[in-house]
Amino acid sequence: MTKARKADRSSKAVIKKRKKIERPRRKKSVAKMEKKYAPRDLEDIYIGDLLSKKESTGGVEAFPHHIIYNSTDEMRRFSYRYGFSVGKEIYRRTEGADSDALLKVLECAGIGKILYTPFDDGAVIRGSGARVKHGARCLPMHSYESGIISGYLSAHSSRPVFTKETHCIYAGDGFCQFAAHEWESGIDETRPKLFETIDAVSSSLRHIEGRKSGAYLLLSLVPVIKEPMLGESEKLMFLFGKRLAADRSPEEGIQEICKMFGMGRVAVARRDSGISVSIRYNGYNSTSGFLGLSTKAFIGFLSKSFNSQVRLRESRQKSHYAATLSVTQGAN
Repeated sequence: MTKARKADRSSKAVIKKRKKIERPRRKKSVAKMEKKYAPRDLEDIYIGDLLSKKESTGGVEAFPHHIIYNSTDEMRRFSYRYGFSVGKEIYRRTEGADSDALLKVLECAGIGKILYTPFDDGAVIRGSGARVKHGARCLPMHSYESGIISGYLSAHSSRPVFTKETHCIYAGDGFCQFAAHEWESGIDETRPKLFETIDAVSSSLRHIEGRKSGAYLLLSLVPVIKEPMLGESEKLMFLFGKRLAADRSPEEGIQEICKMFGMGRVAVARRDSGISVSIRYNGYNSTSGFLGLSTKAFIGFLSKSFNSQVRLRESRQKSHYAATLSVTQGAN
């Protein structure tokens, strides 16, 4: 082999090696999970985690899916159908042996301690002890939870069951109550307006009590952290962040967004001309879709608060994602 050919091969090898080094590294644990698990598999994982908990976490909670699933009539119907499939899966997992399985899951939805009253042709499910103390009110918006109840009871009774939320803490009631009965055509079409929903959720963040169930949070978001729904869901989170900035200081808004998304470690550094927010996700919620939803809420809030563009830097560490958002006031 000639010296020129050897040199050519050597230079190609160097270039190839350099490209390999310069390519963004994606840690195996995160990449492996996203590659291995499809949305349905993630759903199975989170349902399993919910049912394996020794204690359910209650209290008043505000979740991102409350906004996303009440944004349009189509999304409201979709959330009911998705909840229906989740309810059926919960029943299948427990094979009807754990009569409290449905109640445990609903308590993780933040509607309080559940009282279940069955009748010959239906049931009433009522939450107690949960309250939202705020001025903003809207219509009942637990369509996803209504679907879960319908799916579980339909599987249990071997006949279609329809569920409607008759009372809701977001509507100013002192409790949430669901009426389940034999199947009727379609879902209740009455839904809150988008801005009413956003205002009700953002107002409730100031009064969250109890602990958040990470498994329930992620289970509710499984369909919307993947395309084709991810893009529209990110837009809603951006809009939510902007609305939140209307009456929150930067520190208050950041902490309340962290509450809604169940964030763990968040560091805020104030500067004379702006602010920097460093977020460390845990291995449990380190998926690109969840990162996209949560950072869009932060970006909407910070851009409105400082009237400036927000710089986002993402990174992947051993078993989790990390993100840093920085903004300089007046820099456009």
